[in-house]
Amino acid sequence: MERYIKANRKVTEFLQLTKDRTELQDGSFLLWCQDILPLGKPIEFEETLSKIGAIAMDGKTACMEQEGEVCNKLPVATDSRFIMREEAKNE
Repeated sequence: MERYIKANRKVTEFLQLTKDRTELQDGSFLLWCQDILPLGKPIEFEETLSKIGAIAMDGKTACMEQEGEVCNKLPVATDSRFIMREEAKNE
């Protein structure tokens, strides 16, 4: 089963992928699982998602995000490098 990662702009900028990945209507990006390997080992997938404030999605959900049918809210990153300004205000 294919898996995609919905991550915020700070994560995507850190990985230097803003021009190579799909930007969603809420300003987040769709990444591929291998994109986040520089941030953590594959066996630490869930911990890496938590650290960067991202979520994993299947292909159908990713497609629905792209089409604007759904907008899944991202969790606040536990790594301060990836906390978005709006998230910090809500904390």
